[in-house]
Order: sequence, then structure tokens, then C-alpha cells
Amino acid sequence: ADGALCASGDRLGAIMFTGTEDASVQATGAVIQAICDDAWTATGSGRHGTRLEFAVQSIGEGDAVTSPAMTIDSTGDVGMGITPAKRLHIRETTECILRVETDANGIAGTHYNDSNGGDNFFAGARFGSDYYTISEDANGAADQRLVIMKSTGNVGIGVTDPANQLEVAGGITTTA
Repeated sequence: ADGALCASGDRLGAIMFTGTEDASVQATGAVIQAICDDAWTATGSGRHGTRLEFAVQSIGEGDAVTSPAMTIDSTGDVGMGITPAKRLHIRETTECILRVETDANGIAGTHYNDSNGGDNFFAGARFGSDYYTISEDANGAADQRLVIMKSTGNVGIGVTDPANQLEVAGGITTTA
């Protein structure tokens, strides 16, 4: 916007990552740009919504830098492949897989926690373990509610080492 008022969608500035393909061709490989989310006025409060967009050049796409691979909006929400509607929003057209990985002796999973210190919920696996678990413990070690064994495919509900295809601790109810 170069010091002028900024309309919604205008680019405030950018960092461009370029390289030389040969002696005569300069190509852009990636761009980080700041975009106005709303109109800036001369009498404004100085509080204007902006977003950051991270765009990269895809292999085989010529010299064009494609639409943003990641966006951080003015509220801090992050979108990958989409304008975010939640704190983390991921979209892929063919296959959308979130990969969580750990090194030796680590824990890989997702931890859900009430910020008031109340509810804890974990879904994942410990490195070197033979199971995937859903538990009420922050790291999946204790109070396992559901266990799926990698080696056998056996499922345990309230059981940490199911010996049968389905093993349940306590009563079960079935309906027709």
C-alpha cells in the first residue's frame, strides 16, 4: 500500500524468495505477503485486520507461485490449503492426513485439555508400544478407555492387553 490507504485485499508488502535458473531467467520460488483484511481509513484507530499468506511454487507449475499454501488470519487462526475457519483448519482435495511423529521413547498423539485443568483426553501411541490408545491421561499411560493392539488387531475396552478380538471389562449392552 506504500503509505496510502489500504483497501480490503490489498497487499501491504511481501518477501519474495527468488533464484536464477540460468543467466537470463529470474524465478520466484516462494512469497510471504501481508494482506489487508479490511479497509484502512484516514481516521482509523490504527487497528486493522491483516493476514499473512505463505505461497510456494509447485513442481511443474512453470514460474507461477500458486495460491497460498498457508494463511495466518488476523485472529491468529491458521489455514493450510484454505482460509481458516477455526484455530487450525486443514484442507486437501485428494487426501487429508495429519501426521504426528515422535523419536525414540516419545509419545505421538493428540492431547485435548480443558484450560481450567478439568478434562484430559489423549489419543495416540507411545514409541515402542504395541497399542493405540484413547485414555483420560495426558500421555496415554494410565486410565486407558480403549486400546487397539497393533500386532493382533484385538480391541480392549477398559482392558489394557486384550486377548480376544473384542474384550470388555464390565457389562455390555446390545440392541437389535
